[in-house]
Amino acid sequence: MEHNSSGAAKRSNLSSGDDDVAGEDRISALPDDILVLILIRLCTSEAAQTSVLSRRWRCVWALLPALWFHFAPEPHRFRDFLTAGEVPLSDLSVEYDDADPESLSVWLPAAARRVSGELALLTDGDGEEVAVREEGAVKLPCFEKATNITLWLGHLGLAMPPAGVFARLISLYLKGVRFHGPCELGDVVSSPRCPCLDRLTISDTRGLDNLTVDSKSLVLMKLTRLVGLRRLVVPYLLDVAGLATSTLHNHYMNLSMAKKKKGLVAAFKRQHFLRSADSEFFYVGFSDVYELFNFDALDVSILRCYTLSMIKEARAKSFSVGFLDPEVMTLSTICDDKSYVVDYVTRAFGKYAKKKCIMFAHNPENHWILIAIVPEWHKVLFLDSYRSSPRNHAMLKDVIDEAFLSYCSAYGMPHKKLTYVTKFPCHQQGCTQECGFYTAHHMRLALGLLNVERAEQFEVLTTSLKRPVLEDIREQISWFIMSEIVDKNGEFYCKRQSTSAVANITAPRLHFLEWSDAYRPSFVQFGNIARLRHLGNLHFLVYGDDFVCNLASLMLLQRFKVIDCLMITLLYPPEIDDYQYLMDAMTVLPEFTILHLVVIANGHAFGASSFHVLRMCTSIRKLVLKFSAHSNFE
Repeated sequence: MEHNSSGAAKRSNLSSGDDDVAGEDRISALPDDILVLILIRLCTSEAAQTSVLSRRWRCVWALLPALWFHFAPEPHRFRDFLTAGEVPLSDLSVEYDDADPESLSVWLPAAARRVSGELALLTDGDGEEVAVREEGAVKLPCFEKATNITLWLGHLGLAMPPAGVFARLISLYLKGVRFHGPCELGDVVSSPRCPCLDRLTISDTRGLDNLTVDSKSLVLMKLTRLVGLRRLVVPYLLDVAGLATSTLHNHYMNLSMAKKKKGLVAAFKRQHFLRSADSEFFYVGFSDVYELFNFDALDVSILRCYTLSMIKEARAKSFSVGFLDPEVMTLSTICDDKSYVVDYVTRAFGKYAKKKCIMFAHNPENHWILIAIVPEWHKVLFLDSYRSSPRNHAMLKDVIDEAFLSYCSAYGMPHKKLTYVTKFPCHQQGCTQECGFYTAHHMRLALGLLNVERAEQFEVLTTSLKRPVLEDIREQISWFIMSEIVDKNGEFYCKRQSTSAVANITAPRLHFLEWSDAYRPSFVQFGNIARLRHLGNLHFLVYGDDFVCNLASLMLLQRFKVIDCLMITLLYPPEIDDYQYLMDAMTVLPEFTILHLVVIANGHAFGASSFHVLRMCTSIRKLVLKFSAHSNFE
């Protein structure tokens, strides 16, 4: 019994010692550095809640190097919190459902002293009712140590700091801002006050009527929806640009700032791109020109310009090479209408039968590459400036194979399978948007294929392109646009662009087209719309002075051979005695199965005109006849 009592006493003593250990707060005893490593794994709101645990935890969360607030903090308490802290903030992000300039201006000066990395201030408020006046604008202090600043203000007023240097700022993104105050944005973002600024993005702003940027560090500038901007000047970029680039920039600015145009129209003929129409047009938007200036991702319109410049040069120098339209040869066009592209490439094999090489720019989903076909070698070379990214070229290979087989069969030639070299060594780009520039450069280098006997003899460096090479490409495209499209004596100048708009419609997935305006082939061009199934509503005047009044609708009908559903309106004037019958000018209709025929008779007998239409409906399966009693006939 004594032995048992002694054991019980020992167990009791041990239990008492364990309770002492259990009662000790070992976590709170850890150094601040360790506690910060724990809190940094929590969201900021959860980390802040640890301040109520004990006196020891009250200020630990204030030592965090990054703070993300998904709610609006009380401005004065937030200012005091920022002021009390000494730890540099590598990341400060604050989100508001709505905000007012006064509350933001309370804590931003304190944030400017703490932020040494990224600042993000995001508000979802529309700010439309905020009066933009001196006391009603957010007063942005100078963030001397910040590297990235993002302000999405929901159209709140913003006054730029009149003094101070953003010594470390690399990226500035302003969205939804109403600029206000005596200090111009251009003064702030130019080199004296932003010596390291690399990227400038301004979007959806108001109150910025003049922007002059003089920056020697700026590499990327994106400007979108700047309401009220009348003048944009970037002296440094123009100083280093070539003459043609500067000239195009001035032309672009003069037209866009005056709101006369949003782009340019280029005209080309059948022999240029082997298209079916005698002459066609394409549109070069000023947004596409802007991307050219900034070495950004090139639109297909810019690559069409470069290809046309190569066609013109090859013709002048008698190069044995043919070029295809990059718009037709994109993957999206192939997916939407493969048979159309196969037929196009088949015609190219026939047209360029005596050429050594056929090349074109190809876009397999948001990336441009060059394709060079050398029929006598039975090889297709892919010059991809980003070969490390996997791509599926199955659809393009099928198109070329089918076209080559069709060409060989048509000309009674033995068919030999083509070999595809999808990883042909060529210049490689970094993580940039310059693939269009690389494709243009590879197109020029590929002319070297004309001087060798085997693909193995054609060599291209695999290094990245230096900036002077990109500038030369930009200069060549700018020169082509100015001399061949803008100049009235240019080969691709569109005579109508200075007085009237030109529509160029290419929509491979388009099923339904309602056309109620006048159709003039000189003003309107249809590209690839092979999937169109419904066409309407075409108006025909049954009686009138001359058949010319129906000419527009007649020409539009002739543009289409097969259509599923056609809608036609026959219109009678109130008085027909002094007019001639015009329906005889309608001699042919597309092949269709459904006809919607609307008759606006204005009290006249309509049997003759209706049966005139029906006699040409040889494949009709369904007729929908609608009568309308009134018309706005003038």
